[in-house]
Amino acid sequence: ACQKLKINIIGIYSTSPGAKSLDYLSKKYKILKFKNLNQFLSYSRRKKSHFILAPRLVDNEKLIKKCLKIGTKIFIEKPVFLNHRKFKNYLQHDNRFFVGFNRIFYRNVNFLKKRLNNKKNEILVICPEKNKTSIVSNSCHIISILYYIFGKLNIIYKRKNRNQIYCILKSKLSFITIIFHFKSKDLFRIESFNKKEKIIMSPIENLKIFKNLFVTKYKNNNIYSLNKTLEINEFNYTKIKPGFLDQMQNFKLFIKNKKKIINNLTFSSEIVKICNEIIS
Repeated sequence: ACQKLKINIIGIYSTSPGAKSLDYLSKKYKILKFKNLNQFLSYSRRKKSHFILAPRLVDNEKLIKKCLKIGTKIFIEKPVFLNHRKFKNYLQHDNRFFVGFNRIFYRNVNFLKKRLNNKKNEILVICPEKNKTSIVSNSCHIISILYYIFGKLNIIYKRKNRNQIYCILKSKLSFITIIFHFKSKDLFRIESFNKKEKIIMSPIENLKIFKNLFVTKYKNNNIYSLNKTLEINEFNYTKIKPGFLDQMQNFKLFIKNKKKIINNLTFSSEIVKICNEIIS
């Protein structure tokens, strides 16, 4: 995505000692590699470069503290921290952070946001997960979509057992039922219902709209079906991982101060807070 948008990557560093991918990336793309963090930061300071951070979550705080001293913009992968209380020491630097929630840049997510804007809808969300811990690191993507579309979310009901967590969230106009199935083989799914149409996103990259209920007969039984009227599939628009190109385009504008964003540290903090409340 950076190459396609002519964003020049001048150096790379890994927090994992002896990372093989570092050698591979350095050779393939002819990028300077650093084995020492201080050398990497010193070079970045001289070049007045910005940062793209995608390390292990446990390394985030150390890197953030170091990079903030350079005085440039920081792209950092979601969710930044696993505990929402960790964010409070860095929120004063909100205007320097762009958090990589790539799914809010999907065409179908933005289509859905416009479609559901200021309308009452019933929303069902299915999230297959390994365990409750992965809800913060993985399902935060789904919560980010819901928060992006519906705004502030409050948990009004929660039930847990060994195999799932069942929640009802309330936004300004809509109720959202969200079910986390542990070790399920199902796909992530978001469904929206109202009197006129049904919208299904499953997988999240593929949105379909169904309207016009019709009935057919089969062996004296009524079969109820819906007509598909629209489909938006993210995989049809890019050979790069969906959302990454639009996300990086927005980051490019952000570092030039030409773009106001919502996916800052405050946004991520709110999403992680909801995830923490779900698993608590």
